[in-house]
Amino acid sequence: MKTCCIVDMGGVMVTNHDVTPAVAAHLGLSAAQVRDYSNEYVIALMEGKITTAMFWELFTERCGIVVQEELLGKFFHPIRNEAMYKFIQKLKQTHRVVCGTNSIEEHYAFHLARGDYDVFDIIYPSHKIGVAKPQAAFYAYILEQEHCIPSQALFIDDLLENVEAARRLGIRAFHFTNDKTLKAQMFSEGEMSF
Repeated sequence: MKTCCIVDMGGVMVTNHDVTPAVAAHLGLSAAQVRDYSNEYVIALMEGKITTAMFWELFTERCGIVVQEELLGKFFHPIRNEAMYKFIQKLKQTHRVVCGTNSIEEHYAFHLARGDYDVFDIIYPSHKIGVAKPQAAFYAYILEQEHCIPSQALFIDDLLENVEAARRLGIRAFHFTNDKTLKAQMFSEGEMSF
């Protein structure tokens, strides 16, 4: 059986995925203000517990700015990291590669329509599985679905908090900074041969 490799989407497979600065500029707020007003609701949105419409209603109640259009999708313009797409194709020769991503419906639909997920064997988006990283249940759900024990899994993410959470569960995790460093790390651990 192939080793299961769980790969994050935003910050690994794509860049320019954070809509906060554009939303903030549109609303005349700082990015810090937008995060302060919305952080409480972002996890619920990423776990599929609230809709985007509900998110904006709660945001309006909290900050007093009425948002009349869906901004999280409007300002979502991710750029594919083509080097990582090539890397995943090579990795699939020896590993089962799945996408484990914190996502919302609008971003998921965008990636799906553009074919960004096509490189993966399967996608595990947080808003569909009902739990988000770095919660242990996120990793446990994927491992269960993949019939994989933690020591036989790999995890790649750009957020150190998520990497550390995976490591606490016994998953071999790599903190992604760029494709060259990742390749070198995986090669040194015997996960890749070039």
